[in-house]
Amino acid sequence: MVNRALDVLEASHTPPRAISTTFWVVVLLALCIGLRTLTLGTYPLSDNTEARYAEIARIMMSGGDWINLHLPGDVVFWGKPPLSTWFSATGQLALGANEWGARLPMLVLAMMATLIVWRWLRDSSSREAILGVAVLWSSAVFFVSAGAVMTDMALTVAVTLSIGGFWWAISGTNLTRVRVGALAFFVGLALGLLAKGPVALVLSLVPVVVHGLSCRGAFRDVTALPWFKGGLLVLSIAGPWYALAELRSPGFLEYFLVGEHWSRFTQPGWTGDLYGTAHEQARGIVWAYQAVGFLPWSLLLPWLLIGRRGAARQIAGGTRSGRSPDTALLVAWALTPALLFSASRNILWTYVLPAAPALAILAGRWLARDSRQRVVHGLVATGLVILAGAAAALLLSQGAIGAIRSASGVLLPLLSGGHKASEVSFLNALPYSASFYTGGKAHDVVKDEELDLWLRRDPKLGPLHEHEFLVTTEKSWRSLSEGRRSQLHVLFDADGYVLLVRAGPAG
Repeated sequence: MVNRALDVLEASHTPPRAISTTFWVVVLLALCIGLRTLTLGTYPLSDNTEARYAEIARIMMSGGDWINLHLPGDVVFWGKPPLSTWFSATGQLALGANEWGARLPMLVLAMMATLIVWRWLRDSSSREAILGVAVLWSSAVFFVSAGAVMTDMALTVAVTLSIGGFWWAISGTNLTRVRVGALAFFVGLALGLLAKGPVALVLSLVPVVVHGLSCRGAFRDVTALPWFKGGLLVLSIAGPWYALAELRSPGFLEYFLVGEHWSRFTQPGWTGDLYGTAHEQARGIVWAYQAVGFLPWSLLLPWLLIGRRGAARQIAGGTRSGRSPDTALLVAWALTPALLFSASRNILWTYVLPAAPALAILAGRWLARDSRQRVVHGLVATGLVILAGAAAALLLSQGAIGAIRSASGVLLPLLSGGHKASEVSFLNALPYSASFYTGGKAHDVVKDEELDLWLRRDPKLGPLHEHEFLVTTEKSWRSLSEGRRSQLHVLFDADGYVLLVRAGPAG
């Protein structure tokens, strides 16, 4: 791969001095991707997000229902469409219900987005493509999401495919490229609907509209697309799942389209969430998330301009004189997620992930125009090293700093010692990680008001009174009264959970 990349660089007349430094950029990029790949199975699936989506996929894989998503206890999950779950369930079907099976499909999706970014920039030069892909993979939000069991990477691939297909369709120099681009555009829209719903249409179509209004003739390019036939294609791909999901679970469409796509973002602390609590944040926090998600580049790229007025004028002048016709499209793509969620107070930092490919394309192009090639390559290498170093440090210390919340740390040693999941009860709630790592065999919950009955082995509690072990979070354990704590003995604690047994003799 490295040799081929350098051969292409030579063919595109890149100066020899740039080739030697580009070699190290490619090597560091390969190491960065390799680090993400090799660490997929080195840490447990964490509650709530990763473990929840991994467990939904495990239930799909083991139960055979590939239409409706289910939570433990045969609860239908209306919160998200199935695309990322289909990927994760397929991975677990091939590799088993473990971290590798759940996470590897997310890495495959990340590589799909990478290929589209590469192809977009490769039309200009291989050097731009290498720099853009390096920026993409050394961005915090993309690197983390490339191995996290979430819906955001599937959405990002769909949006990237759609906007990339649009650009290829309107900039194609032959009929085949135009047709393939148009097909990719509409297929991307359909996959977006299956990845996260109507929000994908907004993220994909707003940049297209902005491009259509950006310059003379661009609007004609937009209207030239086969919108009617393409719309039918989108409906034929995404429509059947929505129809079947509503037929099998009436009420899904109302909750998903109104609750998840309107109430969640317009009502602070939305109480209609059936599967958790709303994440109430300050309005506009999404811009901070975008800056953090694009680290270290939100700090490194401005560094190129500090004390380098001549170079800054050269880059800015080159940008104005040779502005690419896709600039408005890319800028709108990069800003749409943050603009869309600016007024929302119920968001997560991964909501900015769909902007990462656009930012990487813009950054790769901007870096390639800087004539100080060694400085640019050194900066990109620095970004890759910072990201890889930070990731390695976090992986080594995440247990100590409390970055992992997984019941696997207390359950797996117990199960490996010959005990069964049926001997364990969970205080107040069943963690998704507990259900995943026991293959759905852990399911018994003791409510707080029932704890005294459990401690006394009171038959009024039913079969639960015979369970020997109790698992709770460290926070819940600390909040118990001294009287209750004195009746419990800690066997061990790990990753935010505590395994307890009764302190006194059976009675």
